Amino acid sequence: MARISDRAIWLVCFASASLGIARDQQALTDWRPAPPTDAQLDSLVSAGEGCLGIFDKQLCLSSKDGSSQQMLEAYSVKGEACVWCGGGRCTSNNNATCGPFDLLMSGEGRAFDSFY
Repeated sequence: MARISDRAIWLVCFASASLGIARDQQALTDWRPAPPTDAQLDSLVSAGEGCLGIFDKQLCLSSKDGSSQQMLEAYSVKGEACVWCGGGRCTSNNNATCGPFDLLMSGEGRAFDSFY
């Protein structure tokens, strides 16, 4: 019977671990919800100070960003649905507990370091 070398076992384990990491990375991107529809956005109140200035859950969840800032980095801000971050900081950049959908869902690693 042929003996499997330690190196072959290591390669199989490494390949399996690499596939697991790829699946984990895919799972990280799959958690993102679909953006709100136009009809859903139409039902939201425009928050003139923008989502980042809201610190109340109900107000955040019923609002869209009405600030004058169109974009931050490559991400939409104005007109985006506000996202409530559970009462804690949304990102590593500031202490905001509410933020614009596109920025929060897509900006990690570019517009801010970490999404909490």
